Amino acid sequence: MSNVGGRVLAACVAIVTLMPAWGIAQPAAPWVRARRLVSRTQNDVRRAASISPSLSSPDRDHFDTVLKHLSDFDRDLTRRRFNKGRLSDSIRDVQRILDHDTLAPRSRDSLQRDAIALRRLRADYDTWHD
Repeated sequence: MSNVGGRVLAACVAIVTLMPAWGIAQPAAPWVRARRLVSRTQNDVRRAASISPSLSSPDRDHFDTVLKHLSDFDRDLTRRRFNKGRLSDSIRDVQRILDHDTLAPRSRDSLQRDAIALRRLRADYDTWHD
């Protein structure tokens, strides 16, 4: 192999080796992306609850319920089990907060984004390949 060919090969190997560090690697596995979405949603729910003006007991229950359902769904994901029923419960609970609770505008926007992403996750599940 010529000296130029060796350098090209070495450069290719270096690029492929460094791709993960540059963030060019394959997207995270669906299970990992799903867990990240659940975590983001849980954080958004907690933030919304903490800055909501005055939560009545039923309103507080809405927040607690969605956190419980998201936690149950996440626990299943750690076992590579996708429980559409628990995900649907979580989506319904987030939507209930959006429909019935007083939220700061930023919290409402975050939870709306989460609800859309959770619905997309549920719709896309059938296309996953391990």
